[in-house]
Amino acid sequence: MKRSCADVELRAKTAKSAKARRVAAKKMRAQAAANPDALVPRVPLYEQSVDLPAEAGAREELTRAMRARRRKGIKEANFLKSMS
Repeated sequence: MKRSCADVELRAKTAKSAKARRVAAKKMRAQAAANPDALVPRVPLYEQSVDLPAEAGAREELTRAMRARRRKGIKEANFLKSMS
């Protein structure tokens, strides 16, 4: 079973033994060498400042991402309001 880079990184940080931390760090270095794009942090679509391509799907994808972001903010605000 292949593990994602995040799984290996989490294991490297939380392993209890030094040997387990070394093994996880070695796997993380190997994954980074094999796939350097995996280490680049992903910027959410709604936070990007690039112009949208002329594709029709890009507009809908942006609209969905922005709507999900707004709904998340509303849910959080309602939750915090209910706690006070």
